Amino acid sequence: MITLTTEEAGKAFAKTIDRVVVDHDRVVLEDEGKPVAAIISIEDLQLLERLEDRVLVEMVRERDAEPDAKERIKFEDILRESRGK
Repeated sequence: MITLTTEEAGKAFAKTIDRVVVDHDRVVLEDEGKPVAAIISIEDLQLLERLEDRVLVEMVRERDAEPDAKERIKFEDILRESRGK
């Protein structure tokens, strides 16, 4: 994992993207010494989304299995809510 300031990444944007795409690095962007964002490959993003979906499915199953669950919650609703949409 590489850490760059937002200014450094901006000045060398093409090189930063190459490090992610070609070298498979993950880049953490810092502003005023604090991490504020990350640049990852599309493969890493897709993996992260699959893992999130698995966690959400398990949360729905656990909630639906609770004896006092009054109604089932749709997975799509939880997914939408978790992603802030």
